[in-house]
This record gives sequence, structure tokens and C-alpha cells, in this order.
Amino acid sequence: MNSDTLESRLPIVVARNWGLEVRAIEPICGGMNSSTATITTPIGRFVAKWVPAQGRDALVVGAHAAQLMSERGIRSGTPLLSLAGALTASFGEGELVLLEEVPGTPL
Repeated sequence: MNSDTLESRLPIVVARNWGLEVRAIEPICGGMNSSTATITTPIGRFVAKWVPAQGRDALVVGAHAAQLMSERGIRSGTPLLSLAGALTASFGEGELVLLEEVPGTPL
């Protein structure tokens, strides 16, 4: 998915799956096998990460690992659970996760 498609459809998908209004979207360049953007919502900023269908399992495992690390006090981009209580949501021909934005310098 290119960044134009992600940006144009993201507010609808986030509202439907997380019940949040997207107030601003800032594309992030350099995602590995993904499309990413920082989104601003009424409850804070998140990194929206989309992967194609073949990357779904890895995305879910990574989101789960980030959740476990956060529960143990390591800030790692905790996933925001969807309204259905899931770590991710289907989006187009792939999967989307919203991760807590963690300040600092990316690896």
C-alpha cells in the first residue's frame, strides 16, 4: 500500500476499528516491508503500521511482544487494542496496528 492510499483511508479504518478520530497524519519513511504513519488522535499519538497479508503473523507476534515488554516496564510501542479487543485490524489487503508513539531516536 502506498503512503497516499494509507493516508486517505486511515481515518475511516481507525474510526471503525478503534473508535478514534484521526486529527493529523504524518507519513514515516523507511518502514521495513510496511507502510507507516504517525497519527494524532484525541487520546494521543500513535504509529499506524500496515503490512501486506503475508506479513500479518509477524505483525501480530511483534505487537504481542511489545505488549508483554510494556507490561514489564519496557517502553516499546504498546499496541492499542481495537474495539473488538484485538491487537490488529484488517485493512485492505493487509493488517494494521496502532502502536503507542515512544519518544527517542529510532534504531
